[in-house]
Amino acid sequence: MSDVSSFYKNFSIDESKRMVGHLDSARILKHGAEYYLSIQGWIFAKDNIVEQVWLGLNPKELFVADLYHRPDVFNGCGHNPYAITCGLNAIGKISKISLKQTPSLFLRIHLKNEKKPLNIKLEKLKLEGHRPSSETTVANRTFDSFDQSKVNLKKLLLAEYNSFMDSKDSFQIPTFKKPELSIVVLSYNQPNLLYKCLRSIISETKLPYEIIIIDNASDDLTQRFLDRIIGAKITRNIKNLHFVLGSNQGAALASCEILLFLNSDCFVYRQAIDNAHHALKSNSKIGIVGAKIQHPNGLMYESG
Repeated sequence: MSDVSSFYKNFSIDESKRMVGHLDSARILKHGAEYYLSIQGWIFAKDNIVEQVWLGLNPKELFVADLYHRPDVFNGCGHNPYAITCGLNAIGKISKISLKQTPSLFLRIHLKNEKKPLNIKLEKLKLEGHRPSSETTVANRTFDSFDQSKVNLKKLLLAEYNSFMDSKDSFQIPTFKKPELSIVVLSYNQPNLLYKCLRSIISETKLPYEIIIIDNASDDLTQRFLDRIIGAKITRNIKNLHFVLGSNQGAALASCEILLFLNSDCFVYRQAIDNAHHALKSNSKIGIVGAKIQHPNGLMYESG
């Protein structure tokens, strides 16, 4: 975003002027007979950490948004520490009643150590996409958005990765004396994705863990990144064993009873691993836990 600084200085979305934000897009998507609201943008408080954001077209139909790192905004606002995870990505089911009303976006924002959430209403919301009166399909528009989101994400991740590689620093993974979870990450080329995957695990996981990387005969660029990693168990295969056999390799190296298997193009959101681990430990009858997986544009891939 080229005008982040001007938004930071001049644009606030609540009367107290605590919150700063921008909606990059607000779209209606249709799948079968169901309608979904897709929101992308960024938001942060000037004086506190945003822990959770709920939003929707109706205050009775709010759904939670994913928060993630937006380097463009973080850099544009002078590296404000409260803007580190200001990226906003959300998609949720909405009713036809909400769509027939004058579009307004309702936000419920939970700030760290504050008992009452901050409620904000954005009026005269400009919605793109399809409304219930439309008889045309949204398939092409949806996939266009999906393809563009992948392109944008790859550009962003490549810039982050190149910045790290230019620094000549080592990539340090925390080590724990008594890990409770073995995380097996399968890697094949695209070191920028592996870099982001590992960063998301480190920043979003509180429980003690170990990381095992199984590299399936990646190119030299990936090998140079692997050389910089400290604190992980790394196996470098001479041929691509793919996901199943590679996962078995990682499981054989694990020191924990509970294992998590990830492809390197998976990025972890806030406390996802901790919550899954807690669910698995909460009942002896539970033997496996799945996750909600979203595409880069926020559309659901699978859940559970």
